[in-house]
Amino acid sequence: EAVFEDINAGKRRNMNWKGVPMLKSPFDSAILVDLLHELRPATVIELGALAGGSGLFIADQLEALGVEPCHVYSLDLYIERVHPDALRAQLSKNLSFVPADARDLGKVLTPEFLGQ
Repeated sequence: EAVFEDINAGKRRNMNWKGVPMLKSPFDSAILVDLLHELRPATVIELGALAGGSGLFIADQLEALGVEPCHVYSLDLYIERVHPDALRAQLSKNLSFVPADARDLGKVLTPEFLGQ
């Protein structure tokens, strides 16, 4: 059990997807892929983008699963921290990094936004 905890803790700080950092351990990533496969969501709203690796990972997984149409919205108060490669991915993927405060989601998750 301690070995798994060490792997989980150490890799969460060092994981990346396509060179973009993400705060997911290998275990988190495997569980996320399983959930995406099972649920096949058309819309994912991620709270907290950080560098954008997780949002990019989710968008790529949905694409690989053939979920269409789909869109990943990654919300963060500090969008300027998103890695340039993740920002560029918005141009070709169903991925958007949205400036938003998770403490006041009503400002961004309006009926119009949710109806997109």
